[in-house]
Amino acid sequence: MTVEVATEEMIHLVLLETSGNQAFIFATNRLAENMGASQLVWWSTSVNLIEAIERAPLAPLAGRQTVGFEEVHHFLFDPVRNPPLAPGRRYEVIAASSGKALILAADLEAAKELIAEVTRRVLVLAPGLALHGAAVELDLEAPGGIDRAVKAVHRRLNQVKMELPAPEARFLRLPVVAECGTSGLPAADFDELAPDLTVRKARSVVSSTKRRAAVTARNRLCGALESKGLELPRNLDELEKIEKRDWLAVVHADGNGVGQIFQKFGEVVERLPADGLPPHRHYIRSLRRFSVALDLCTLRAAREALQRMYSRGPITPLPVVPIVVGGDDLTVICDGRRAVRFAHDFLEHFEILSGQDLAMAPGAGPAERQCGDTIAKLSGGRLGSCAGIAVIKPHYPFHAAYELSEALLRSAKTGKKHLGGVPFTALDYHIHYESSGADLEIIRDLMTADGGKTLLTGRPYLVTEAPGVDTSTWGGEHHWRHLKAAVDLLVGQRNGEDKAIPRSQLHVLRESLYRGRQAADAELNLIRHRYRPEGLDQLVRHLEAPAHAGRFWGSRLLDVLDLVEFWQ
Repeated sequence: MTVEVATEEMIHLVLLETSGNQAFIFATNRLAENMGASQLVWWSTSVNLIEAIERAPLAPLAGRQTVGFEEVHHFLFDPVRNPPLAPGRRYEVIAASSGKALILAADLEAAKELIAEVTRRVLVLAPGLALHGAAVELDLEAPGGIDRAVKAVHRRLNQVKMELPAPEARFLRLPVVAECGTSGLPAADFDELAPDLTVRKARSVVSSTKRRAAVTARNRLCGALESKGLELPRNLDELEKIEKRDWLAVVHADGNGVGQIFQKFGEVVERLPADGLPPHRHYIRSLRRFSVALDLCTLRAAREALQRMYSRGPITPLPVVPIVVGGDDLTVICDGRRAVRFAHDFLEHFEILSGQDLAMAPGAGPAERQCGDTIAKLSGGRLGSCAGIAVIKPHYPFHAAYELSEALLRSAKTGKKHLGGVPFTALDYHIHYESSGADLEIIRDLMTADGGKTLLTGRPYLVTEAPGVDTSTWGGEHHWRHLKAAVDLLVGQRNGEDKAIPRSQLHVLRESLYRGRQAADAELNLIRHRYRPEGLDQLVRHLEAPAHAGRFWGSRLLDVLDLVEFWQ
């Protein structure tokens, strides 16, 4: 039974949100610091918030028993620890995810106290992280009142962010102060993780905190993703071995249409049965379930993708470092040769899971049973997702690689304008051979010939096979199955499974593409009869992309040759 609040006109909606997350997480090329920074972002608006509400003592993160997704989800649905707001109760947490939380506060004073306590804890335990809070008054009885309050508190938070200085202003220093060995911030101590005094590095308080949080991050993220004997890196030494691989990749995935659902939540929530609840209580329950369901869907999809990676080439530990896993976001740093297929598998499973009843999934727990098919109903069937994969050399700055992966992600999302708004999954990738910066727009401009009329790439690639997605035009021209068939053919030849088309001839064809369509066709005709028995005709059928509205001709050869060495 829902207990109504006696003084509803005094209730406030509180929003807590971090900012500058990417800069904070990818400030250095040290995987331990990246992982630890991500842990601090997640902790700030989940465990930290819960402890502030329950008045838990302020304790260091290092050495603390790990609290993970399951414990936070359990708190959100627990009617004893997080009951509906009622007289005598000061707070009710609606949603708490990585870097963002929504809370009901009994009055303005309670809202101010909560914002002050949560942000104070972050200043002490997560220096360098920017966390802001805002509150607006909420009339639960007014029609659509909570939906209007959600939008209003987001606007208010944006004002707060503009009024406050950036976190970098906290770390001003004189030139004589030693510099941190990884972050460039003023050093506060020497690296306590290095036992040999001769090699200890000066560390800033920000870097030291991130490195200490890396152990907790590993326990939370890797513990949530490991399954069936599959192990991820367990300590700093194993992380450093990954850093020394010849190719690394930043994989960044993000859901399609999730933002629109949140923006119009007051409308889409009507798709779910209210079960007799008042409108505001139905809204709160649905928002909580949707937020947790996104976490669960992303976690399960990542777990399945890792299992597929392991099945293709068992290795312990798997060379994958999860950085962000939660909501509809996934960011991992992994072995570059395994990244593209991992991203494909994640997208495939995410789309399938988003359209299913999570309560029916194998091993479903209490949170899955609470969420059920919330995503499917709110999205009208299923969600899509897109991914950008930036494959880089180990010395390349991670923050720049992340920016490239974001650009590739935006490229993958351009499929929306071709598919009429139907949920879809797609990916785009780039293997960056240069040591200088990577501007995706310049890179793609260079992948044309004949004055821009010949496209030398078919990227991005559509992954989805879901009903309702038109694969007869753009979707067919850019579908993953064509790319996979061609790469499988060449990889099979290199593994001795079939007669091989000489690499030298493939590279001749590659170079001819830059001279234009006629030159490429002429070069192909010169060797077609010679290598027909080796499967050249079959390869060409998978490579040639049809004209775009009669104006362009394209080839997938560059895309295929790029992936042959990155197909593990």
